Amino acid sequence: MEFPSYADHGWDAKYPPTEAQRLTDKNMQMLSYYQVMKSQQTIVTSEHAKKMFPRKLQSSIVVQFEGFDLDKIA
Repeated sequence: MEFPSYADHGWDAKYPPTEAQRLTDKNMQMLSYYQVMKSQQTIVTSEHAKKMFPRKLQSSIVVQFEGFDLDKIA
């Protein structure tokens, strides 16, 4: 999961969302929150993404990919 919604993440003022995009965004936000509430552990890509969720949900969210260096693996 990258982030809960564009409303939480922020929209680019140059490209405001349409009404349909706003509705879809709200639905994705609800789905993301529901996933975190029903899962024992949810993986996000960064500490920044984790902080976009409400504080009460952050305890079951784990940052996995921040600082992921493919060169070290190769």
